[in-house]
Amino acid sequence: MVSGGYLLEGQSKAVISDVHLGQIHTKNNVLVKIEATVDQWQKGRFTLSVSLHHPDGHVMHINSAVDKALVTLDLRVDAPQLWWPNGLGEQPLYKIVLELFDGIEKLDSRTYQIGLRELELRQDPDEWGKTFTFAVNGVPIFAKGADWIPADSFITRLTHAQLEHLIRSCAQANMNISGSGAAVFMKAKIFTIFATIWHSDLAGLRFCLRRISFGHAGVHRKCQSRTHREHPSLTPPRQSGNLVWK
Repeated sequence: MVSGGYLLEGQSKAVISDVHLGQIHTKNNVLVKIEATVDQWQKGRFTLSVSLHHPDGHVMHINSAVDKALVTLDLRVDAPQLWWPNGLGEQPLYKIVLELFDGIEKLDSRTYQIGLRELELRQDPDEWGKTFTFAVNGVPIFAKGADWIPADSFITRLTHAQLEHLIRSCAQANMNISGSGAAVFMKAKIFTIFATIWHSDLAGLRFCLRRISFGHAGVHRKCQSRTHREHPSLTPPRQSGNLVWK
């Protein structure tokens, strides 16, 4: 059943309930670490199939039997095309598709678009105390940006074209970072646009949620972080493994 843009789907055997995609960068390759949580209600011959689609069309495949709730898989990408913030390079995207099977019957699937990039917060001792420098793929960046607030008081009135125009205008103004607190009230399309234009900051989202006065702010914050953490335009929470603190 589809209602208000949300899909309600029932399953009786098993589903992919959560996915986390981590990255380990070395000199000439990136190891994509896939952690998938599978909820099972019946016995079956469950298999998790993962495919990674490169920007040039090349596809990598890996399969694993599901013998426990958490399934971990690794895919190594050689000579990766790295994702860069606005002004530093291109934003190539890799597509990852996870499919859960019981024999030949497909039970569930998840699709993600990710950018291969490493983000560091460098806090090295200096004459004033410590530095506070962000580096992407080993390159220090000068952060330039602003807070993103609701573009319209009535969110449903804002069209995709208007949203893309506003974000692209920020990129053309040479911004490369944003505190996206208002993204709490937007659909995932805002992060998709960010992913192809520039670099956004999930810390702004988390800060905004802490200020909300209703009782479920903590649950909402956790849900939003889990839902959007794989977008390449987002700085992940500190514990996710994609952000290196130095």
